[in-house]
Amino acid sequence: MPPDFLIVGAPRSGTSSLNHYLRQHPEIHMARGKELHFFDKRWDRGIEWYRGQFHPDPGQLSGEATPWYMYDPQALARIGRTLPGIPLIVALRNPIDQTYSRYLMRRAGGRERRKFAEAMADYEPGGRYVEHLRHLPSSPLHVLVTEELAAEPEKVYSDLCRFLGVDDGFRPPDLGRVVNPYLEFRSPALRRRARRWPMPLRRAVALVNNVHRRPPPLPAQLRGDLGTRFAPHNAALSEYLGRDLGYWWPPE
Repeated sequence: MPPDFLIVGAPRSGTSSLNHYLRQHPEIHMARGKELHFFDKRWDRGIEWYRGQFHPDPGQLSGEATPWYMYDPQALARIGRTLPGIPLIVALRNPIDQTYSRYLMRRAGGRERRKFAEAMADYEPGGRYVEHLRHLPSSPLHVLVTEELAAEPEKVYSDLCRFLGVDDGFRPPDLGRVVNPYLEFRSPALRRRARRWPMPLRRAVALVNNVHRRPPPLPAQLRGDLGTRFAPHNAALSEYLGRDLGYWWPPE
């Protein structure tokens, strides 16, 4: 019974791209909608509703991506009880950039009005990855780094396919393309309303409402402050994973 694997984190770390790349693999079926939010927001709909979101062909693995699961211990506990031993995938991005990106996403959507310097303390805990990884249920775990996905997409994708047990020689034609870039909205309120509308109408609204822009840069002083705050957490994460994350450290 589906699903066969989950992408559980971290938000704003390339999970939309991963979902898109895996969807193209002939041996994988991804749920029609990314971020089903069953284990956190839609638990009351029942497991049969959840299984009904998957329609794999015979022989295909099925999966879904809700990166916010990683931040919800209750959702992780439900995954552990309902899908014991299910393989889990986590993408981790430099926590400075990931923290700032989550802030910008909420600001663009009209849900955050404070300046980043005022709001930073509320977003910072989401970048202390090791604290969240320790809540994951006991399952096979594959952790990939967003910066490595950008630099070596073929290698990272092959490693992921080997973890899932599917053909690691397949390559999506657009492998390396960023699927969910920074956006601003002419009307955040219209965007929120449109999320409940049928997909063709949502796409039509997006054509006129979405604005592609470069994200505003993070001031150097705030970047340095976040780097200092995250340093001990990054060191603990490196030890926990047994991996060198030195490229997240500021240059000497």
